[in-house]
Amino acid sequence: MRLLLSALPFLVVSNVYAQTAVVEQLCELPSEILETSGLENGPNDWFWTHNDSGNPAELYCIDTLGIIQRVVSVAGDPNTDWEDLAKDSEGNLYIGNFGNNNLNRTDLRIVKIPSIDTCTTMAFVSDTILFTYPDQIEFPPSGSYGNFDMEAFFWFEDSLHLFSKDRSTPSTGYSKHYRLPSVGGNYVAELIDSIYTGSSNFLTAITAADISENGDTVVLLNADHIWLITGFVGTDFSTGNVSELALGSFTQKEAVVFRNGFLYVTDEQEPFFNAGGNLYRVHPEVFMGVSESDGRIDHQPIYDQQQRLIEIRLSNVEKLKWKLLNLDGRLIQEGENAEKILATDFTVESGVYVIQLFGNSGSSANLIKL
Repeated sequence: MRLLLSALPFLVVSNVYAQTAVVEQLCELPSEILETSGLENGPNDWFWTHNDSGNPAELYCIDTLGIIQRVVSVAGDPNTDWEDLAKDSEGNLYIGNFGNNNLNRTDLRIVKIPSIDTCTTMAFVSDTILFTYPDQIEFPPSGSYGNFDMEAFFWFEDSLHLFSKDRSTPSTGYSKHYRLPSVGGNYVAELIDSIYTGSSNFLTAITAADISENGDTVVLLNADHIWLITGFVGTDFSTGNVSELALGSFTQKEAVVFRNGFLYVTDEQEPFFNAGGNLYRVHPEVFMGVSESDGRIDHQPIYDQQQRLIEIRLSNVEKLKWKLLNLDGRLIQEGENAEKILATDFTVESGVYVIQLFGNSGSSANLIKL
């Protein structure tokens, strides 16, 4: 497991405030799924994922070590361009076969697989949701009007919510939000609104989306950032408050899912740059740069599969003192440790705190989830 950190400064991008997230690399993905393009929760704390266009119509169930637990063939829908996964409250899985790089597809669809977590070798499509966009009249559209690619969606309140990947030249910087029924049929998608992410071109446009288990936070993903939307009214997500987190690396990230307050992200392998092909974990509330002085103390929080803190490993100090503060800066607890700090050292309830570390090599501070 590797902790990826970046020290980008606090900045403002298009009225969206960006800080840098703490990202854990959990594992490398197996060679069978190096073009991972969707991610959804599965059974036994595993994840469902898949490859995109040109690959077999198969779903892979993996654990957080990158071990494939199941390979499920999907009967009823060829992988024209699978781009994302969604799951409803009854355990049905939806596959977004709506990748549209050339903006000329007339066979856009989402397929539904019932009770996916019970499938072990074969899954069958029960519903096919065919759709078109109400604002596309040319295939492909002429000129710079090219915001009809799609790689991101989720299920919420009995509907499917899609977020476009803008391929306009120049980019508009907007991701369009469409809504579709979650039952089979042939539909014209309902255009709800657009959300501005300031993307400069399709390389930084939206590639995945999800909504938290309690339905109060939407996440949009691109190659190096996530956008968190909260405080929205109903399903009009454009009415919410948007915050931006930098992920500290630019790779082909195309899949994201919430689980127990964490975000899990995968990216495609890029052999030319020797990058990507990993599963990561991000906590939306944990940012770099709470405070820092000369010489950082390297520390790495380790969580179990239920996202409970196990320990904080220390790599460049023999002994240090630590202080635990609440988010208002009030001292909660302090102690002294060597090599690692155990979760059992803390006597506070679970939550997000500031941990300050002091040693001969310097000092550091970080938000930490207990």
